[in-house]
Amino acid sequence: MALVPIDIPPGAHHNGTDLGSAGRWHDVSLVRWRQGSIRPIGGWTNFLDDGGDPAQVDSGNSIARGAVAWFDNSGVPRVAFGSADGLFSLNGDGTLAEITPAGLAAGNESSAERLGYGGKAYGEEAYGTQRSSDGTLVGADVWTLDTWGEYLVGCSTADGKLYEWQLDDTTPTVAAQISNAPTLCRAVLVTGERIMMALGASADPRLIKWSDKEDNTQWTAASTNEAGDITLQTNGLIQTGVKVRGGNLILTTTDAWLGAYLGPPLVYGFNKVGSGCGLVAVRAIAEAKGGAFWMGRNEFFVYDGNTVAPLPCEVADYVFTDINRSEIDKVYAVNNQRFSEVWWFYPCAGATENDRYVFYDYQEGVWGFGHLERTCGVDAGVFNYPVWIDPDGYVTYQENGNYHGGVDPHAETGPLMMDNGNRVGAILRIFPDEEVKGEATITLKTRFFPNGTQRSYGPYTAGEPTSVRVKGRYITMRLDGADGTNFRVGRYGMDVRGGSGR
Repeated sequence: MALVPIDIPPGAHHNGTDLGSAGRWHDVSLVRWRQGSIRPIGGWTNFLDDGGDPAQVDSGNSIARGAVAWFDNSGVPRVAFGSADGLFSLNGDGTLAEITPAGLAAGNESSAERLGYGGKAYGEEAYGTQRSSDGTLVGADVWTLDTWGEYLVGCSTADGKLYEWQLDDTTPTVAAQISNAPTLCRAVLVTGERIMMALGASADPRLIKWSDKEDNTQWTAASTNEAGDITLQTNGLIQTGVKVRGGNLILTTTDAWLGAYLGPPLVYGFNKVGSGCGLVAVRAIAEAKGGAFWMGRNEFFVYDGNTVAPLPCEVADYVFTDINRSEIDKVYAVNNQRFSEVWWFYPCAGATENDRYVFYDYQEGVWGFGHLERTCGVDAGVFNYPVWIDPDGYVTYQENGNYHGGVDPHAETGPLMMDNGNRVGAILRIFPDEEVKGEATITLKTRFFPNGTQRSYGPYTAGEPTSVRVKGRYITMRLDGADGTNFRVGRYGMDVRGGSGR
């Protein structure tokens, strides 16, 4: 007997061909790697409304594409969601209220062809009639949401106005446009100095305007206040901004800028901290570790508080060849701090809504990916668990329990090659390393050539040992964990017998 340890490094690898992922986890979903073992991500439960039913954000265009959570001054936990045509508040006790501003310009729930005014060159087609498409797609609209003290503030990319909601749950009073604030904005950001920034303001995609300190109704610069503005010297268009260590990180479609508070008279200074690192979508960035992680057009980036750098990704080929670029504005990033992960939800090439995810574990330095329908969310902190929402508007507590919607988490290796593929090997027994035997099943798949016919054996329930009888030059191993279990799988061993080179 030759006992061969199957020592597979943590994290997923899905770049290039199957052989490029030899000895690595190649096809995974709903799993992560911690402390030397592979295990399921946490499950989810419904966030219940005040009637005891699953809370559902619902309107004409109900798909939420913006979220923020906070405590009000009474210590009540709150979360708000913005959709293409609505704004909603949900309290910790389950009170759900629609607080859509009067006159909010409804946006696109999904990408659409550009029609109407501006859809063609001047003078083309008949005046007063809707233009035919020029082939240009207008992306799905999203919200940036923040807080001003205990008040909610936000901006929809479709509407461009800055709104504030002052927490009247009983009427409920709806959000209202902030007096004197700029219009036709791309995003809003409240800085640590209690100054509100309007990004891509006044229909100028490079213009940043900011209010006076502690007064979001004063936007006219004067010697007696700290309001001001600046036009970034960039070739890109401003996407959004996030608070980071040392200032406010502003992302455009091409570069990154750090806005640091200087105090009067300049108030803010802006320095470019990264080039060729544009943000692919308004909500494709998450703050973490005092910096930020984001998705670019074909790669990922990290700002560590000093500089921007590309983030090496072992699943980039899978993600960026599979993503639906027509719906790329729907990409949404969230931090999952308990597990040191940043997640990105995105639609695959065959979908119009977010049905995939990719995450980076910045503690372990590994990547994971899989299938999960979520459109936006917030990290734990205000609530005990992360709060994410699905395309049907149902609000969930994530990382809560072990239920995964009836889907079994799984992980499958790339080829485990016998003698580097030079010989045929026979596996007679498997020695599983599981915390609880039988919570994961094993399936073996064999091939004699890289693109040859594949045969499947199993699934086998783990025993001491597990008897199998398979032969091949290239063997893959698949683990399926039963939904509802919290399995732990470490390093397996196999009883391998050598064979011929034929």
